[in-house]
Amino acid sequence: MAEKFKVNPITGKFDMVGDGTAEGITYTNAEKTIETIGGVKAGTSFDKATVEEVFNMLFYPERGPLISLSASDTNYNREIGDIIEELTLTATTTKKSYPIKSVKLSDGQSIASPNANGGAEKFTVTNVGKNVSFTATVTDEKGLSGKSSAISYAFRRPIYYGIIASNKTDDAAIRTLTKVIPTADSGTITAAFGKFDSMRMVVAVAGTVSDILNPSGYKILPSFDTRFVVNVQCLDGQEVPYNVFISNPNKQESYTCKITYKLN
Repeated sequence: MAEKFKVNPITGKFDMVGDGTAEGITYTNAEKTIETIGGVKAGTSFDKATVEEVFNMLFYPERGPLISLSASDTNYNREIGDIIEELTLTATTTKKSYPIKSVKLSDGQSIASPNANGGAEKFTVTNVGKNVSFTATVTDEKGLSGKSSAISYAFRRPIYYGIIASNKTDDAAIRTLTKVIPTADSGTITAAFGKFDSMRMVVAVAGTVSDILNPSGYKILPSFDTRFVVNVQCLDGQEVPYNVFISNPNKQESYTCKITYKLN
């Protein structure tokens, strides 16, 4: 039965009527859609689109490719002066609606002939020694794209803490203490001083200490009343001023504190 058309009294547009099949039926409408519905984006018009094409656009929208990024070195918080001589970054792509055309790293590197159906693409970066973030981008033949989450490396001065006998210390002694690489420019670290008798706690920071809490949550920074500056030879060869805080001598069992700091 041939299709016929009649004017819809509500919309003022032509409705199709026929034998209930979609074969041979096309849809034309130069007026652009005003909203995005399913895969039909706002601003779309139709020119002799088949029912199958319209339904596919509506119910099965185009999907851009996916990408994730991983690194061969997962030590993301490092001491200033540490160098990652060679770093391998692997971008894993997943094809969706269309073949993959390009894969790029945020430092400007790109894969000449990426796997069109998706897969692992490798990048090499050398001599990483300063704060840096990497992302990867994938684009398909239609221009649809995806971006990975960032992989970031941060380099900071360490914080030192430990136990000493006197109220004096120097560069060499500080560097023998427990060393912590902070994960932020400011925050709180946990310092396990352990068991000691008639000894002094010491904290050395290339910055400031605003609070020290004992295991019971009491503020004990005022008891660190010996304070001075020591130039500490750091991993990058620089002599860096460290603020040193030394407590009064005391006796403790399995003593753990929380130190609130801010790096310079």
